[in-house]
Amino acid sequence: MANIGSFTVVLPQATTPIIQNISIAAANTEQSYVIPNGTKWFEITSRGKKAIIKYSYTSGQSGTVYREIYTGQTHTKEYLNIDGVTLYFQSSAVGAILEIEAWK
Repeated sequence: MANIGSFTVVLPQATTPIIQNISIAAANTEQSYVIPNGTKWFEITSRGKKAIIKYSYTSGQSGTVYREIYTGQTHTKEYLNIDGVTLYFQSSAVGAILEIEAWK
């Protein structure tokens, strides 16, 4: 039997939480949020009015090339080391809230 060696997985240590609640004032209008540099993990959730929030990582594409979050749904991104990333989003309804929780 061959010795294939060993390896160690080092997961990024996140110690600082950041919570942002963004109220969407205009339907179908792109807004943006800069994810803090050094973020290791983030989660976005839609709450409030029944709405679909569309998001993208490219300006102008939150209405054409996007992911959708329905009210009460959460999307999580982990094992990151973010530097210079902006989240672009829009909602189908005024008054929807996009919750963002990030850990640095």
